[in-house]
Amino acid sequence: TMTSKITFSSIIRCVKGYIDTHPDTYPIILSLENHCSYPFQEVMAKVLNDTLGDLLYIPDKEALEEHLPSPESLKGMVAIKGKRPPEPDDASDDDSDEEDVEDDKEKE
Repeated sequence: TMTSKITFSSIIRCVKGYIDTHPDTYPIILSLENHCSYPFQEVMAKVLNDTLGDLLYIPDKEALEEHLPSPESLKGMVAIKGKRPPEPDDASDDDSDEEDVEDDKEKE
């Protein structure tokens, strides 16, 4: 690949910085194609929660049973689009993704 690597936490911090300077922006939707093992998915979720905090849209159970929220109601927020992770089984051990998350830990 002709591109350089960028860490997951760097991307999330960049998104946070954009929202901080543009609070009235329509929601940013991050589409995650995740091939990490379950423990590293937990690390990614922690990075999202710790970095974005209340800016991360997490629907409650009632919201999942109703209509989707309007873009207007989610202004200044981040929504995650992706498949729900499988049950924890640690079946996937993709070292390259795990190394990226480890790099994130070392840089913080």
